[in-house]
Amino acid sequence: MRPTEEQQAIIDAARRGESLVIQAGAGTGKTTTLKQVSESLRRPALYIAYNRVTADEARAKFPRHVESRTMHSLAFQAVGKEYAARLNRPRLTLQDAADILGIDPVALPRKGLLRQGRTIDRVHVARLVHEAVNRFCISADEQISLRHVPEERSLSRDENARLAEQILPFAQQAWADIGDVDGRLRFTHDHYLKIWALDHPRLRADVIMLDEAQDTNPVVAQIVREQRLAQQIVVGDSDQQLYQWRGAVDALADWPADQELYLTQSWRFGRPIAEEANKWLWLLDSHKRLEGAAAHGSRVDSLAAPDAVLCRTNSGTVRHALEQLKTGKKVAIVGGGAEVKRLAVAADELNRRGATSHPELYLFTSWDQVREFADEPAGADLRTFVDLVDKYGTADIIRIVDSLVSENYADVIISTAHRAKGREWGAVRISDDFNRSTADPENAGKLRSVPHTDAMLAYVAVTRAREALDVGGLAWIDEYNPPAWTTISEPIPPPAAPRSDITLAASLEREDQPQGLVKIDETARVSAVEWSSDPVRTATRISEYDEYTRTNILAGTEIVCPSYRQCRRAAMGDESSERQDRDYYPAQLGYIGEHYDIRVNDVPRRILIVGMERGEGPAWFDREARTLDHDRALAPSNRNPHMRGVVNALRTGFEVVDAEAPDEYLDLEAGPSHVLKCYALVNLRLCSAVKRTARGRESAQVDEMSMNCQVHLTETVRILQPTLTIVQGKRLWPYVKSALCVEKQVHDELPLYLGQIAGTRRLVALLNHPSASDPHGWSSSMSEYFREIVVPTIELANTIVGRAYARRTVAFAPQRSEG
Repeated sequence: MRPTEEQQAIIDAARRGESLVIQAGAGTGKTTTLKQVSESLRRPALYIAYNRVTADEARAKFPRHVESRTMHSLAFQAVGKEYAARLNRPRLTLQDAADILGIDPVALPRKGLLRQGRTIDRVHVARLVHEAVNRFCISADEQISLRHVPEERSLSRDENARLAEQILPFAQQAWADIGDVDGRLRFTHDHYLKIWALDHPRLRADVIMLDEAQDTNPVVAQIVREQRLAQQIVVGDSDQQLYQWRGAVDALADWPADQELYLTQSWRFGRPIAEEANKWLWLLDSHKRLEGAAAHGSRVDSLAAPDAVLCRTNSGTVRHALEQLKTGKKVAIVGGGAEVKRLAVAADELNRRGATSHPELYLFTSWDQVREFADEPAGADLRTFVDLVDKYGTADIIRIVDSLVSENYADVIISTAHRAKGREWGAVRISDDFNRSTADPENAGKLRSVPHTDAMLAYVAVTRAREALDVGGLAWIDEYNPPAWTTISEPIPPPAAPRSDITLAASLEREDQPQGLVKIDETARVSAVEWSSDPVRTATRISEYDEYTRTNILAGTEIVCPSYRQCRRAAMGDESSERQDRDYYPAQLGYIGEHYDIRVNDVPRRILIVGMERGEGPAWFDREARTLDHDRALAPSNRNPHMRGVVNALRTGFEVVDAEAPDEYLDLEAGPSHVLKCYALVNLRLCSAVKRTARGRESAQVDEMSMNCQVHLTETVRILQPTLTIVQGKRLWPYVKSALCVEKQVHDELPLYLGQIAGTRRLVALLNHPSASDPHGWSSSMSEYFREIVVPTIELANTIVGRAYARRTVAFAPQRSEG
């Protein structure tokens, strides 16, 4: 089969040795594409599948030089076989685990729903210990901690915190037992995978292909990322991420790839179904638009007898099963109905004796309490099941589940959309239990925004049909800004970097800017300027940054960066014969002002400046030392050309030049604050290599140092979430461009670009260094470069951020509480 243009672009990039992110839409033939890639490379490759079935299928399709495995199978081969005897032991009960760990009941005072103090028995404490260990195993963390202890939905935050403190010591004890070949607790496949991952293994392959990367466990993503000598090709669909709730991550979003490529030609269905999918992709602000197969005669219509009915909830599957059984049809539920049956049994136990061992309901002492809890936001997902029990009774629900047949003998198959992932049927009907948007009281004629999780689930559901689709409970999408449907099939040019959950590029292109370029809108500026800050949020960022640097760069006076020796050797030579004409200053960290989280007229204005390196001593220059350095620069007489340029840029960024306030100060609630306390400064290179020449001291310009430090810059930007990053010096650009996943220029004359970190778009300005010689420097606010390039570029960034924030079409921090 001849490759499509999209497939050929992927093959060509792979041949060039590039590491790739491949966004493969529903039914677009990702396995076929990976097969084509592997055939063209002819190098030892490793394909990592999501499960064994997929690995076996790939093994039959891929060339012989490709090894198809699951990560668990690799881990078992390396270390798991040492624990084979434990894997084969009889299963232990939670009571047994409680006995082994010496667990006692935990007493918690209770206010709220249960109205009285509650003692959590030792079996349920053992369950929480078990879940904490499981969460640790799928994470990329090195040690088990409080963050791995699950919260109980019916407990308050303080009660959960107290409970976690009592659970953690048992979880640590359990992990110690699990790591012992002769341990006594139950041992699972995730356990040996984590044990192997903690050794940071090296995979023996020139090319590594990771499939279903949008729903991969952090521990698996970490193992692949650490294979820095291998070409990495990660594949998936960020718009089909369904399992974040159980700890999976979208590894595609911030994978350090050379470029991101797309597969959008679907072979599963024709244009009508592709159009339905594109409605949800539009709502997700995705760069993808699916193209249906021309040869497919698919249709969107009402279906009386579908092959499959897709529901949002387990309760919905039971209701539809009952409806189908009443018509005399044989019914199968994908995955069976065991979970629904367990819930029904638990409801019956609560009704009869006021107690149950079900992990979702064990804290309740009556069915009435469950009814009451289902009306609260935390228990909303139980509402459908509560209604089901109240309408049909637990006995009928259990009878329905017991009446199910296997899929091979079913007249109709019923599934949740989650379980339908990766499946397809000829004719599919969508259930009416999917969440729908409601009218927005602040915008007449429009609907409220749809949560990404709901939109992704809908996208998965409508793309399971091959020939016929009954949109049923998702038909309301046509009420959502209907005029947009006239353009939803027009493809948005994909970026050369992982996609954003909400894209700035899409918002710009919807502003009648077909080329993705933007013009400065002078009318968008406001005359009155008000500043505010969030020092608490900034303190949290500083804490996160300190923790990252302490763990990955500098712990006290000990350098813990894994690339340190490699960088020093590249700059200075071997330890036995280091170059005498150079000085090396390691571990020079960044600066974060105490009012970094600034808002200008209630719009976020977080500014980060990135330089090349400090370029001088001392070594072990931590954030606190950098802060003292900045305090000295508050006095204009103490500023070098670089810091004079920084102040000029910040005055423009915070709009203090024309404001009725001292030129270098922001009038905050806590009092006037100098602009140098309201931004962050980091260097690409966290070590300085300086060579001594006849002309004086200058940077040694060691490329290996720049490449190794990219990962630290990426993580710093993820923590700081700047709305504008100013890069000082064009020699940094190749490395910063890669670290920040810079995609494209947003103006045809000004050096302002779009970048992306952790699934969120960032504006990046590429400027000369302030201390550059005339006419290229800008340490003076009167310089030509400052007036004609720096000021318009920063003002353009301010305009874009302000307009996007007002329209709510961009989220500069989608995972944070800030808008």
